[in-house]
Amino acid sequence: MTLLIVLLTSVIVWLNRGLYDPSVPVLVGFFIYWSAQTVLDQDHFKEVKSYGFLIPWIFAILFFFRNDLLYVEAAKKPLLYGLRFCPFLILVADAVLKRMHPLRFRWVGLGLLCGMLLLVPFLSPEPFIDVFLSDRLAAHYLLLGSNPYSQIYPDIYKNHYDYHPGFLYWPGALYLQTASELILRDVRFALILSWIGCVFLLRNRGIYALMWLTLPFLQFALEQAWVDPMIAVGGALALYGLRKDQTIFWILGVVCAATVKQYGFIIGFFSVLYYIRMKGYHATLKPVLGMMLGFVLVLLPFVLWNWTDFVNMTMLNHLHATVREDSLNFTAFWLKTTGDELSGLMQLSFILLGFIAAIIHVFKNGAKRGLRVIPEAWAICFGFSFFFGKFAFCNYFLLLISFWLMAESEGDARDLIAQITPRANTEAHPSHTPRSA
Repeated sequence: MTLLIVLLTSVIVWLNRGLYDPSVPVLVGFFIYWSAQTVLDQDHFKEVKSYGFLIPWIFAILFFFRNDLLYVEAAKKPLLYGLRFCPFLILVADAVLKRMHPLRFRWVGLGLLCGMLLLVPFLSPEPFIDVFLSDRLAAHYLLLGSNPYSQIYPDIYKNHYDYHPGFLYWPGALYLQTASELILRDVRFALILSWIGCVFLLRNRGIYALMWLTLPFLQFALEQAWVDPMIAVGGALALYGLRKDQTIFWILGVVCAATVKQYGFIIGFFSVLYYIRMKGYHATLKPVLGMMLGFVLVLLPFVLWNWTDFVNMTMLNHLHATVREDSLNFTAFWLKTTGDELSGLMQLSFILLGFIAAIIHVFKNGAKRGLRVIPEAWAICFGFSFFFGKFAFCNYFLLLISFWLMAESEGDARDLIAQITPRANTEAHPSHTPRSA
């Protein structure tokens, strides 16, 4: 069912760029149903997975009909129009040529799709969105030796929203985007390279890598400079470290995600729960201390620089936010339908429901489903928090879909058993061990 909800979510987000759509109750209903099926370790749509190879083709067709870059310079629009054909043509070439040398041509196709993403800053160098402007200004402030959390940022929306302009993210995002601005002259290259980097960290690439790079609204999300791809690469790196039993990569992934954005902590929280479930508290203590130390080291310079400004900009500003009726979530649907806001208590209740359900999922299904329970727990917890929270936009869905694709790519413990058992039954030579991508 996971691939079905990936497809449904992608189409709805593509239709309205992640803004409100009347179909949101259907999307929320599917999400709740997926969450329940996942926690119960059931799947009533297993047959859908056999048609998963069609999803990149659907994405490519959607991209052809509308490439959502909004702020492309006039002289570059012919190039933008030409790019519409690229994903479809790449998939055609991959399908035709993979018979000759599957691995070589698959990587050529993935490389071309990555190249399309790297063109985004060139095609749209000045997007009109607060995130891009604030992130770029913050990088410039830091390069000039000023504290980005103590500066005044312009309100490009002229008080249209209940909105406090500023650099609202943790310092991890600041460091990475400042390096990107210094070296490549655009903060968004840090985000694009993060998204591309995830492809190399997926357990089973193949079709999931194609889905990852052909999402029909991906270029639009990268144009807007939302930082969620850096959380995604932190999650992918954490999973890679756990899969390879390389604790250092797990720690680095958790620290990366947790120091980029306020909700990035879920990457560490649920992966730690899984580790406790599988290896016990004693084995988990040392990695957790490493994560805590890394988190403190990243934040400490700005905490010491000006504690008050740091807390105001990265924490208190978020508390003042109000419900956005243009969000693609149930809260906006309730507001538009009834004229009343969903009460704070109801919002909190749903958020806690998702949090508790994700915890139950890790402990209940960890042994059966393997590492995939971790990104599934991320998706359950994160999905409930924004479907029933104050706002939800394109970047939230990009991150949610990344969790789903990581889970599908990871497979589960039963998949591994199914791969190994036939070899044992046929008495294969002991040196012929299964090979993972």
